[in-house]
Amino acid sequence: MRRARKTVAEKNAEQEAATQRAWSNFQKKLSSVETVLQVLELYGQAPPVDSSGRKFYSNLGNFLLTFSAPAGASATELREYLRVIKIYDEEGMLKPGVREATEARLSHALKADRF
Repeated sequence: MRRARKTVAEKNAEQEAATQRAWSNFQKKLSSVETVLQVLELYGQAPPVDSSGRKFYSNLGNFLLTFSAPAGASATELREYLRVIKIYDEEGMLKPGVREATEARLSHALKADRF
């Protein structure tokens, strides 16, 4: 007997579960980076465009280009970006004042969204 098509609710639940798995995987990797090279290598591991976890890599890429809070980034992501900017500064990759300005923008984003 053929199984009926999945309902919209079932499809949505599967998509949410896939996104959660992708986030968990990405978060583990992001929280373990200790050097600028590791950050860039992580960004280079981005999955294909239509993959569940792509948005997390896109957010990281956006942050690395602008040093500001990506739209839709979670509080956990923003806290990790605070750590990443510190890594960049400690490795001498930033001009004077960039770290402080970036930390202020990220802190403001955290407060504004009241996660």
